[in-house]
Amino acid sequence: MATLQASIASVEEETLKGTKNSLKTVFEIAAAMTSDDARAYQEKHTSAPAKYLVALVLCCTYLKEEKYIEALALAKNTFEDIGGGNSRILDGIVARLWGVARIASSKTGEDMLEAYMLALAINREYKNTESITVLINAALLNLKEREMYDEAYTFLKHTKLPEGADVGESSVFYYLSSIVYLMAGEYATAEKTITQAIVKSTNTAFTLDCRKVYVLASMHQGKHPNRSFFQTHHGLEHYQKVLLSIKSCSLEIFYQAAEDSKDAFKSDGLWQAVLRLEGAVQKEHVRRIGTVYSKISLGAIAQMLGVSEESAVFLLQKALSEGVIAGFIDTEAREYVSTEKSRREQQSLKIEEMLGIANTLTMLKKHEEAKKKTLEEMKTDMAYNEYQM
Repeated sequence: MATLQASIASVEEETLKGTKNSLKTVFEIAAAMTSDDARAYQEKHTSAPAKYLVALVLCCTYLKEEKYIEALALAKNTFEDIGGGNSRILDGIVARLWGVARIASSKTGEDMLEAYMLALAINREYKNTESITVLINAALLNLKEREMYDEAYTFLKHTKLPEGADVGESSVFYYLSSIVYLMAGEYATAEKTITQAIVKSTNTAFTLDCRKVYVLASMHQGKHPNRSFFQTHHGLEHYQKVLLSIKSCSLEIFYQAAEDSKDAFKSDGLWQAVLRLEGAVQKEHVRRIGTVYSKISLGAIAQMLGVSEESAVFLLQKALSEGVIAGFIDTEAREYVSTEKSRREQQSLKIEEMLGIANTLTMLKKHEEAKKKTLEEMKTDMAYNEYQM
């Protein structure tokens, strides 16, 4: 095959550029060949680095033919053959071989975590950027599949992507990291991280998976994406139903909505994160109580929430600390007192002050008296300007 011969010629240059050029069409070559064809090339090329490239092509044909045991065995043998001869020139080939090993091991059920960690240490010595990134993602995927989120969190705290990491692999890293943070209860960090994954993503299907995590991270913080968000980004219907159930402030409705889409959430690997949203239901209920009532007894709040009075106090304190509601708990009177109205008035006063400063600056700039506009006039102007935009 002419394309494979050209790739072999490129890798035999033994330069970084040559290796990169040789890898551009590897997957297309494997898609057009059978494992028998690839083995025939393997017999002809027995010297490095050509034999490593051919081994990679053969591994890919094994994956295509669902011969996962053979693919994993060949990848392992190639790693042993490369051994101390590993170098930055072979980085691209080694990285893709580890990708093969990850896919094959997930199909065969073999635990490769220890191998990933050992290889990660070795490749860090050689500063092999591509291999390091692939191995970090492989380790995170391994821990995620086994739901070992505490271990994944510890690993993540001592890991960072190398400079110049591939954009695609970087987006996968941020996606996996966001799930770990989500399960650790660090929802703001999860939202920030998944946003980075969305920005770097170049695949539509993968971007959709990222948006699912984004929606969950937002809902856990009490942020509710609006209807236009779901209309713009299709494929999030199950998550929209969960959001609507949260807004109902009913745990019964929430559990039913979660159960109705259980298979979809499990398929996304986010079932546990969805179940944890029961706290968001209570948070939304507390927010509404704090907004509607200026003063209400703790017993009445407990009855509305369907919890004990002690639990109601805990939920109120948590909502107050997070800024979900504004007020205080009167322990002597055993009631909650809202200060939402005064907070809104303060915000309104701040707006008036800012408008006053704006009018003053306008007058100074023009060196002439300027008629001070009222708040209503300024709002009308702003609305008109937004319409013009």
